[in-house]
Amino acid sequence: MKTLKSIVAATDFSEEARHGVDRAALIAKEQQARLELLHVISRASLDALDNVFRAPADVEAKLVDDARSTLNELIADIGGKTSVVASPCIKIGRVLDEVLSASESADLLVLGAHGRKPMRD
Repeated sequence: MKTLKSIVAATDFSEEARHGVDRAALIAKEQQARLELLHVISRASLDALDNVFRAPADVEAKLVDDARSTLNELIADIGGKTSVVASPCIKIGRVLDEVLSASESADLLVLGAHGRKPMRD
C-alpha cells in the first residue's frame, strides 16, 4: 500500500463532515501524513446575502473569522484525540471547484457522507 503524505478533509461543519474529519485524522496518524482541514465559503451565497439583505461590507471578513475559529476548535479537538496537528484552510469561491483545487496536490481527499441515504450518496 502506498504511504500517504498529505490528506485534505473538506468540512461544512455538519455532523456528517465531522465523521469524515475524524476518519481523516485517524488515517493521517496511521500514515504520519499532513492533514489539512478545508472549509469553502460559497461566493454565490455571499453574493446572494449581499443582494437580498444588503449585508454590511465586513460580512465576508466576519464569516471567514467565524469559519477560522470553528476550524481551529475542530483542529484542537482532533489533536486532543489523535495527537494529529492539522492545518486550517479557508477558501471563498465555487465549493466544488475549490475542493477539487485543494485536493489536486493531496494524496487523499476525505468527504463526509451526505444526504438521506449516506451509503448511496
